[in-house]
Amino acid sequence: MSERPWFLWSVEVTEEVFRERLRDEDPAIRAQWQGLLMREARWKEIWQYLRLRDVLGNWENIQRHFGRKREFWVWLFDGWRSDGLLDDAATDAATDAATDAATDAATDAATDAAPK
Repeated sequence: MSERPWFLWSVEVTEEVFRERLRDEDPAIRAQWQGLLMREARWKEIWQYLRLRDVLGNWENIQRHFGRKREFWVWLFDGWRSDGLLDDAATDAATDAATDAATDAATDAATDAAPK
């Protein structure tokens, strides 16, 4: 099989199919693939496939798929909220550009603060 992203080591799926599954209409199916991405991919790769509002909008379904990374993502989003970098209510009405800008600012701040 060609064109399988490296972080999808446990499944036989092309990048094209993976992207389709990340956009699936069923939030449970989307969550399975979003969780896999957030669990296995590198930080910058995650945001090449997802937007912050994709994650926040399906948070309840996604977090069960984080495995060993669950504590990290909860810590990260709680930190963004306490630092005023994340407002869940605003993400529903945000435009793509505004959401992308907020993601960039929050990811830069989190990268600086993350444990090494």
